[in-house]
Amino acid sequence: ARFMIGEIHFARKQHKEAIKHFLRTAFGYGHKEWSALGYFEAGRCFEVIKDVPKAIAQYKEMIKKYPKHAKVDTARQRIAALGG
Repeated sequence: ARFMIGEIHFARKQHKEAIKHFLRTAFGYGHKEWSALGYFEAGRCFEVIKDVPKAIAQYKEMIKKYPKHAKVDTARQRIAALGG
């Protein structure tokens, strides 16, 4: 549910609020799939608000903690596109 609340805030362009929910998902529940997606989506939010270092950090953390997740290749592509 926390992740979905983040998605709602993202859709409403409330990116800073979405980040809070995505990171709570990443840190708070210990579920591999949702935690990985929490980091990834937080990275997307940081990109939108133009905080590139934090976006890259979220993508790297996701790759480090969940190296077999389906979004790892996309995270690597985003890091490269952002110059990380």
